[in-house]
Amino acid sequence: MKINYQKSKFPMIGGELTEARYKGVFMTLAEGADWVSIYSVDSMNQGKGEVQEMIDLIKKDYVGKKVYGSVPMNKVMKHIFDKKEVAYAEESI
Repeated sequence: MKINYQKSKFPMIGGELTEARYKGVFMTLAEGADWVSIYSVDSMNQGKGEVQEMIDLIKKDYVGKKVYGSVPMNKVMKHIFDKKEVAYAEESI
C-alpha cells in the first residue's frame, strides 16, 4: 500500500504543506531541500503500527532527506519518533 500525498497552499505560513494519508493515518508534512518534517499525526487505528509503517514509507519516498517531527505531544509519539529515528526538539512531556 502506498501513501496518498496532496500538496496544499497555506498563505498564512507563506508556503505549502503536504497532506499525507495511509490506511487510518493522516499526517501533515513540510518539505525543504534536504529535509521533510512531520507537523501533525492523527491515527484512527491506534496501536496497530500504521504510524510506524507510514514513517518507513515516508523515508523511502523522500530518499536522502532527513526526517524531522514536531515535538511529540505524548509518550506514544515520543516512543515512535525515537524508535524510527525521527529527529525532534527536546521538550519535556
